[in-house]
Amino acid sequence: MGLLTDASIADLREWVASCPSPVSLFFLLVVLQIAAIYLLTEKDGERGFIASPQHIPNINSHLHGVHGASPGDVISPKKLPLSPAASAKSRPIVQKWKNGKYRDSVTNMSDTTESLLDTFKKMDGYLKKKSSTHSGWQKRYFVIDSAYIKYFSAANHQGEVPLAAIDIRQMTNISISGDGNGCIFCFDLADGSRKYQLKAETPGVALAWVKNLQDRRRTLLEDARERGENVDDLLFNNFKGGKKRESEGDLHAMGETSLRKDSVSLTGKFVLTTKEENGIKHLKLQFPEIESAVLLRFFRASKFKLQDATDRIVDHIKWRQDVFPISFERVKEDCSRGKYVMMGRDKEGDLVIYLHAHEMGSHTYSTIESHMNSVFFLLEIVTAEILDDPMDKFTIVYNRTRAEKKNRDLAWAENIGKTLANHYPERMKRAYVIPANVLFRTLWTIVKVFFDPDTAAKIRFLSGPKELQKYIAVDQLPVDLGGELEYEFNVNHLFTYTIPGVTPGGGMRKGAPAQVVYDLPAHFKQT
Repeated sequence: MGLLTDASIADLREWVASCPSPVSLFFLLVVLQIAAIYLLTEKDGERGFIASPQHIPNINSHLHGVHGASPGDVISPKKLPLSPAASAKSRPIVQKWKNGKYRDSVTNMSDTTESLLDTFKKMDGYLKKKSSTHSGWQKRYFVIDSAYIKYFSAANHQGEVPLAAIDIRQMTNISISGDGNGCIFCFDLADGSRKYQLKAETPGVALAWVKNLQDRRRTLLEDARERGENVDDLLFNNFKGGKKRESEGDLHAMGETSLRKDSVSLTGKFVLTTKEENGIKHLKLQFPEIESAVLLRFFRASKFKLQDATDRIVDHIKWRQDVFPISFERVKEDCSRGKYVMMGRDKEGDLVIYLHAHEMGSHTYSTIESHMNSVFFLLEIVTAEILDDPMDKFTIVYNRTRAEKKNRDLAWAENIGKTLANHYPERMKRAYVIPANVLFRTLWTIVKVFFDPDTAAKIRFLSGPKELQKYIAVDQLPVDLGGELEYEFNVNHLFTYTIPGVTPGGGMRKGAPAQVVYDLPAHFKQT
């Protein structure tokens, strides 16, 4: 092996690109001289041989990933011929200049992929990338025009190769970061090897990049499933630490019924730890009928204690048997009041549900049980049909701007707290109470006893709309909270999915179906 490997040359190229211009030029000349000596004095791994002309690589063809080009040919990336994409199993997540070239799938798109992504807007522009080697940020020119996001050292990159190309299909957790006032967005690599952080000039620009990546990824994965591809291979959903995930055949050998590949994460945004994978396997043996995403949420909420999770799931099955089905006609009047309104996304890309306190109060329903049926009905629609992924969460904004004394309802607060903790664990990401004056904060000390400690810890009190804008962008906030989003609530939108922030064409089955009722396994039934 030579002292300079192809991978190290690629790393040097990216480092040099971030250096000041004079240093960059000098260092690059030195590296190229060393590389030239290395190439000319090595044949088939043996040094001491001066390469003949046929052994000297065609640099231009290597840069573009096109073989057979004549010396001196300049090939425009726009004119590259189409070719089939590489197989999922052998596709690296992050590709850099290696062996004098890029993989063909980076520089070319198959006919299928090009047609599939033709409707998506090409995005390009400068972003700052958090360095993986130090605490600083590097300015790079990013481009999304295929199934990859690529970045270059500068905007004038025609004829140059990207510093790196990242496979969008193998990204997870594409979202706006909680830091950086909404300007920073991030994504993980599906194998857990790295988290990328990118910074845009404004929150709106960051959100546009996030939306483009999310939509492309969803489209590519849905197409792969329709064509019968093994999406698990595509996503590299491995155990943490690089241990390969067991095949479905291995799971059957353990006595487990099939784990549906879309049960834990339909979009592939979530990678599980070894403990979580093993926990699902054990729970699946006990509850083969229940979707893996449901089991995982109870397992997490039980602090990864199998017996606690088992007991909670048994109680949940019994609860579902008692509560469902609930018809829309039965809850239509209560749902039509606009107490609970879905609208827009927060800066991390999650759906926001507004609870309008001025519509609340015991005077608005006959019994608390009848009102909670409408809550269950709405939660089932949100979790089963509107959220993009079975593991997605939602944000709650409890809007008290027009609330009066008559709108206080301790019975409602108690039931909401128990419902979220006992039957929809790991669904609420965060809740904001606005505005929260001294009186309400005092009242909260009484109410919070009805909430699970983990749920209570997710509730934050804000003094006004300005604070809320730290978490939800202005263009995603309703007008009455200082935002720009205008939406007139209509209960029928729950079924037409014409709601700001809800993906068009929603309503397809994502995970567990709405109002599903499970059979209690025989070994849990009282004899």
